[in-house]
Formats: sequence, structure tokens, C-alpha cells
Amino acid sequence: MGELFNLTNANVKLYDGPPRNMDPTFGYDYFDNTRDTGYGGYNYDGRWKPVAKVILEKYNLKSGDRILDMGCGKGFLLADIIEECPGIEAKGIEISEYAIKNAHPPAKQHMSLGSIEKLPFPDDYFDAIMAINVFHFLSPEKTEIAFKEMLRVGKGSKNYFVHVDAFTNEVERERLLAWAPIIKTVYSCDDRLNLFG
Repeated sequence: MGELFNLTNANVKLYDGPPRNMDPTFGYDYFDNTRDTGYGGYNYDGRWKPVAKVILEKYNLKSGDRILDMGCGKGFLLADIIEECPGIEAKGIEISEYAIKNAHPPAKQHMSLGSIEKLPFPDDYFDAIMAINVFHFLSPEKTEIAFKEMLRVGKGSKNYFVHVDAFTNEVERERLLAWAPIIKTVYSCDDRLNLFG
């Protein structure tokens, strides 16, 4: 069964504005234009360093181990994992050509263009797999396919870190949909835990 835990003890501020016009192609508008269309300038700022440290510790990863970041974006977390654990074999898969072309330099050579629904890796290859804020961009059917792919390329351990936005009440659900209207699956926290647990 999956577990819920807070990586950084962050104080989450819920979005309370009108629905945004987000870029569904995950191109420039999504990553680097204004907050109206996506991240609003998604540049490396070190915010993933604490997450990288927790993942490496929680899953006891070391040099020579293999880790996959599904939907790695511009590779910021991937770069921090590589920096924190020299010798780790880190791979990232990303559907956005724009993100790959504009990837963080330390991660770029570790990233591949592709879909998480058809991972280009052999069975039982990775010691740990991360999928952060990626499954909710897929339909429920595609989420199931991608989840099965994740399990296929993992070594069968419990070293899967899946983070998805979820809601605990209707107000949070509406705010989530307004913040990211390109999300295709929105579940409550309990539903997400049951889906991935």
C-alpha cells in the first residue's frame, strides 16, 4: 500500500484566481511564458535539492544504482540527484521537445524524448522511479498504462515515488482545476492513494 508523506513540510498556498489558459503542448508557453499559461519562467532555483536528498535517503540509493524520472520536465530534480549522488545512473523521460531542448545542462545528457506510456527501458531495470506531477495530465486509461510501464521497468521493489495533486474537498478541487485546467484526471487524496497504493 502506498503512503502519504510530505517531502519538505511545505506550507501549500491554494490558487484562488480565475481559470488559467495553460499550454497543453508543454512548450514555451507552459514552461517559460507568464503564469497565465504555465509555470511563468521555470528556471533552475535549487528548489528540488531537498527533495533529491529525501528521495536518495528514503530509498537508500547509492552510486551504481539506477533511477528514472518519468516526466522530468527540464531535468532540475534529475540534476540535483546526480549532484547529490555521484555515480548514480539517472535517466529522465520527457514528452516535451521544448523541455528537452531547454533542459538544465547537468541533466540534459541523461534525458530522452518519449512517452511514459511506452518506456524505452528493459524490464526490471531501475532501483527507484519517480513520477512527480505527471500522471494527472493523462486520462484514467493512459494513467493505468503508464503506471503498468512504471512497474515493468522497476525492479519490483517498493521504490516508487509518485506525486500527484489531489483534493480533500470541493473547494480544493475547483481551485486545482482553475490552476491547471489541462489536468485530465482529478481525484481526491483517498482516490489517489487507492489508485497508486
